[in-house]
Amino acid sequence: MRFLTGHARALLGFIFILLVVTRVITIQQTEVLPKYELALVESSGNVSQLPFKWRAEKGQLGTQKFVFNVQKASLSAGQNALYIPYYEQVLELSINGNSLDLFVALPGLYGSIERLSGYVILDSNWFDQERNKLEIDVQTGGFVFASLSKVYLGPADELAKAYHLQQFLHKDLKILLFGMQFLLFLFCTLSFYCRPQDQSSAWLALFCLLSCIIGAGVFIPRIPSLSYVLPYLFLLTPIIGISIFAFRRSILKQDMPRWTGVFIAFYFLIIGFSIWFVDIPINVLVIFVALPIACMFTVWVMLLYLRDLWRTDNPYDALIFVCSIMVVLAVVHDVTARISSYNSDLLFAPAGRSLLLVSLAFLLVKKQTNTSNTLDNASREAYRKLTLREQELGRLFEVQRLQSLKIVREQERKRITEDLHDGVAGHLTTILALIEMGDADNDNLSSIASSALTDLRMVIETLSLPDGELRSALAAFRERCVAPLHYLGVEIEWDFIDLPEIEYLDSEQVLSILRFIQEALTNSMRHGKAKRIEIYASVTVSDMAKISVINSGGEALGCYKEGHGIRNMRKRAESLRGQFNIDVLSDGAVVELLFPVSDANATVMV
Repeated sequence: MRFLTGHARALLGFIFILLVVTRVITIQQTEVLPKYELALVESSGNVSQLPFKWRAEKGQLGTQKFVFNVQKASLSAGQNALYIPYYEQVLELSINGNSLDLFVALPGLYGSIERLSGYVILDSNWFDQERNKLEIDVQTGGFVFASLSKVYLGPADELAKAYHLQQFLHKDLKILLFGMQFLLFLFCTLSFYCRPQDQSSAWLALFCLLSCIIGAGVFIPRIPSLSYVLPYLFLLTPIIGISIFAFRRSILKQDMPRWTGVFIAFYFLIIGFSIWFVDIPINVLVIFVALPIACMFTVWVMLLYLRDLWRTDNPYDALIFVCSIMVVLAVVHDVTARISSYNSDLLFAPAGRSLLLVSLAFLLVKKQTNTSNTLDNASREAYRKLTLREQELGRLFEVQRLQSLKIVREQERKRITEDLHDGVAGHLTTILALIEMGDADNDNLSSIASSALTDLRMVIETLSLPDGELRSALAAFRERCVAPLHYLGVEIEWDFIDLPEIEYLDSEQVLSILRFIQEALTNSMRHGKAKRIEIYASVTVSDMAKISVINSGGEALGCYKEGHGIRNMRKRAESLRGQFNIDVLSDGAVVELLFPVSDANATVMV
């Protein structure tokens, strides 16, 4: 049993402190008060000594008279006070036959096992004789039980200590307990509202709510009508026991047994039958039915805690177990003092309930703390994993970036190679072939070398331009490649006014457009023998840029096979995510290149 080894010292210390506090509380009653006790000189009925308890028939009024002799010489020199620890239910006081309205008759009690107490400062002039007669009449009715404690008369300051202590235990502590229960009820209700899956908060909220309802007797002096409802509210005490039992099971993640619902229904059926048909007094039902059932559930929960403590070493379970023992002992003490011959001036149930409520609050705080710690640990672990993941993604991104850069460089190298191969390399190959054949003359070599230089400059200038500078590239292309055709007797018409700004094009795409136009011009001169070439741009209704190259005045295209030049033109159109068209004219052909004006349209077309 790890509980004994792990927390025995703490629990023994806790019990020792409680014993010390209890001793301090009762020392006033056991050592100071007896010397101020008044003795009965006359009795009524079977009253022989105090304290005295008796029963009254339900619905009938009854009065018990108690008479004391007070010698004037026994009074202290200072202020004297009369202190009655408890009485039930209405008390009347008279000195030497003169009635004194000293104790306010309340319309009811604070609870089923509650009692009233009295304290009043006496005027020494009231005791004008050597032997004075003090009479106390206790009137009963409406309740079964009635009683009167011992009566004390002595120095006001000495008796005030005992009276204030009793008021604290019987009244002030109840008000404090009511506030604690209500605050805990609000906290648990809000916790359950925010997190409905937490059933333990709901059961603890029900426990606190029922405890507040039953503890509403503290407001009887302010709301007298509560005295008629309070005895019926005490019939809810078994539900409090069930809520504690359910709270325990919910903490352990266990469902409630099915018999609990049947038991609650059967209990209220029996209570209703006893009230309406058998006419059993409410106090009897509370004391002999409701409270024993509530204690039964409390003892059951205690046994469950004891079983768990036998298996595990949990200080909070140990605290609740000890506080539950204190509650049971306090309730047994109070009930015994209420209905049996056992006498006690103090009732300890409110103190025991306060200890249990504090232990439950500790458990709830510990539970919330564990949940918060779990969330914090999970957050830290998630942050750590996220950091590692970000680092891994960063590393992968850097690898991918380098790989992409390498691929781009390879593609750029390949493209430049192809451009130089299609343009400059072709011209240089022609020059070399003419030289080897011996057919070269200066004019041919100069013309071919000029074409090679023009191609090389076009590639270099295009690559040096910023992205989106299609108009600048076209202007340079017109100057170097289109204008010289005029000297060959070809009529040129150039119109790019309707071409909008196309900013998404990079240098490679711009070069593809220039190569497309260059290939179209080459085909027009080589195969079409064109006398007139029109090059213009427009925009279609589908937001596509269209560049048209029309050659006329020469030979019709006729039937043709798709050679290397046309395949390159089609390939360049695809690289632009556009289309390539070629149509036949009677004296030439029309070549069209269509590509998106904006990058968004280009994305849609892919």
